[in-house]
Amino acid sequence: MEELRNEVYELRRELGRVESENEQLVSVLESTKRQELDSEVERIKELLIENRNLKSLVAEKDHIILDLKVEQPPSDLKETAELIQKMKREREHVRREMEIREKI
Repeated sequence: MEELRNEVYELRRELGRVESENEQLVSVLESTKRQELDSEVERIKELLIENRNLKSLVAEKDHIILDLKVEQPPSDLKETAELIQKMKREREHVRREMEIREKI
């Protein structure tokens, strides 16, 4: 009987030690996860700011292109088509830059 009590006592001590270790591991894991999430939130905020800046840049370029178009109207349809293609290429270039930055 005494032997069983000692074994139960040892098992309870071992259980307490294991539970304490588990609590420490959970605490470390939660802290690490929290830091990772905070870091990810900061990265997302930076990307949002960069995205806004890129959108502003696109709007500025569109405005400049429109101003140039108004200041120097094309003399024929060919020039108009070339200007439209140039604007499309510029927009596509800026869109690709934004996609690349979003992936980073």
